[in-house]
Amino acid sequence: MDGARLLQELNRRGWVVASGTAGDLRRTLAVAGAQPTATQRGRSHSFLRPYTEQEAPPNTMSAVYGLEEQPLHTDGAHLHRPPDVIALCASEPSATPTIVWAGSSTYPTVPAYARSGIFTVRTKQGSFLTSAVDGGRIRYDPVCMSPSDGMAREAVGYFTSLRASAEEHHWDSPNLVLLIDNRRCLHARSAVAEGDETRRLERLTFRLEKS
Repeated sequence: MDGARLLQELNRRGWVVASGTAGDLRRTLAVAGAQPTATQRGRSHSFLRPYTEQEAPPNTMSAVYGLEEQPLHTDGAHLHRPPDVIALCASEPSATPTIVWAGSSTYPTVPAYARSGIFTVRTKQGSFLTSAVDGGRIRYDPVCMSPSDGMAREAVGYFTSLRASAEEHHWDSPNLVLLIDNRRCLHARSAVAEGDETRRLERLTFRLEKS
C-alpha cells in the first residue's frame, strides 16, 4: 500500500479503493503526511454497524433512518473543521454497498444557492451558522444541519438529487479500504441488505497537513 499514490489518486478522483487493513492504512498515510483527526467523541478511529431507529444512539443518522438507505452527507459536519479524508475499512465482505458522489477536484461543483444559503448546525455545545460550501469544501448532513433560508432549502433538494448520479462501492472481497475526500465528496450507506445486520466497518478520519 503506497500512501502517496493513494492520496494522489484521491485528489484526482475523489475516492479510491485499496486492499489492506486499517492498521496498514494508518501507517502508510502517516508516512504520506496525513494525520489522524477526531470526529465523534474525540476519536479518530471508530466502528460502524447498522442500528435500528430504536437501538441507535440519539442524534445520529441511524436514529433517523435506521436500516434504510441514508442520505448523502459529509462526515463531521457538526465540527468547525471536519476531517479532510474518511477511510472505511472492511475485514470481511458485506452485501450492503456504500454510495459515493464526487465533486470537482478544483472546487466543489455546486449551484450558487448552495454556496450562499445559510444552515444552522446543531452540536452538543450549541449551534453555529454556515453554508454548505465552507472555505472551498462541502459540508452537509441533514441530521445536524437545518436550512435557515430559501437558498439553503434549495440546496437540500440539490443534495438529495445527487443520489441519481452517485456510484456504489461494493464490499465484495475481504480487507478492502475505501478512501473518501470528505472535502468534495458525499457518501452514504445503502439500505442494509437482508442478512447483513452484523455488517461492521472500521472508520478512520484524517486531516492533510497542507490543506
